[in-house]
Amino acid sequence: MPAFKCDVRVFSPEDNLPNILSYMKENEFSQVIVKADDAFSLVTTEGIAEWLTHQIVEDVISISETKLSDVLPHEVPDSFVVIDRNKTLDHARDAFEKSLESKKTRLYCVVITNDGKMNSEILGLITPWNIIEQDNT
Repeated sequence: MPAFKCDVRVFSPEDNLPNILSYMKENEFSQVIVKADDAFSLVTTEGIAEWLTHQIVEDVISISETKLSDVLPHEVPDSFVVIDRNKTLDHARDAFEKSLESKKTRLYCVVITNDGKMNSEILGLITPWNIIEQDNT
């Protein structure tokens, strides 16, 4: 897992959506990590689109006033897994494959922590693109 160690910016539920969207666009990310209390979750482009769809139905949209806490309820649960730093790339690959096979929730990323627990510091993450890149090297 050392190849996937990186600084991961973690956001708060109180962060404004426009700032997050700018950050995602700048870095070409389709998801960001949000930490509240002792757990974290993902905000994804799909969750943002789902939130937006609900706002259109209600005909009330104020993106500048929107916080990540408004978007989080529209995210699909179980869209990431947490593993400890001693797991292999094969473990991460297996997690993505099982997600595809189950046809339930799409797995957006594998989050790496020191001990594989949600309340630990995030050391890095692995996306499906990372798996493809590793397979092509």
